[in-house]
Amino acid sequence: MKIIVNSQGKLNFEIEVGQQTDAWEDLASIREVFGDRVCKRCQTPDAEFFVRKAKSKNGKKEYTYHELRCSKPDCRAIKAFSVMNDDTGRMYPKIKVNDEDPMYEDFVKNPGDDWAYLPYDGWMIYNPKTGKKE
Repeated sequence: MKIIVNSQGKLNFEIEVGQQTDAWEDLASIREVFGDRVCKRCQTPDAEFFVRKAKSKNGKKEYTYHELRCSKPDCRAIKAFSVMNDDTGRMYPKIKVNDEDPMYEDFVKNPGDDWAYLPYDGWMIYNPKTGKKE
């Protein structure tokens, strides 16, 4: 079965699936990652896709960061995406942090929870005065 999917962000994807359950999983993944490109900080549409690479301090490991970046110059909020730890290569938006993340203390609402949701559906702005993402 071949399906052409519009992500609601002016992008079209063509997927080939064997069963409806496969289609459901692929559709959910596409919509979660590509379906909403509106910055939740300033409501600017059409955030830009961005990939950046960085090396560890010792230079032995390279990290790849997948982000949506707000295109409004006085906002420039970023929504980060992570990649599943399996062989699928599927991505998901980083909308919550666990209790091991340095940002956890800034956003936890119920002390004792092992995770906290990020504000603005994960759209963060770096504050140079505090040195933190807000």
